[in-house]
Amino acid sequence: VWLWSKAKFINRKFLIEEVYQRGASLPALPQDKDPFWDPVEPVHLGSAHLWLHSLAFRISVDEQVEVVGPEGTEEAMLHARLVPCSPKGLW
Repeated sequence: VWLWSKAKFINRKFLIEEVYQRGASLPALPQDKDPFWDPVEPVHLGSAHLWLHSLAFRISVDEQVEVVGPEGTEEAMLHARLVPCSPKGLW
């Protein structure tokens, strides 16, 4: 997912036009000159709440929880399965 601010898009728009004017027959651009390349950044797409209280009693959890977006609307469903383990990390 790439999210650009308006200012970033306008900056890139001029670079994209410049690349377009030079033509598509030119060799591939290096990353630092490519107007479409961006480093990978984490983006918060939503939140889901899952109660972990049952793990204290070594009870497995298998639930579907809703993923809520930044506007507070349901964006997706998340299927979560939590299985308690022993202190040594064994099932």
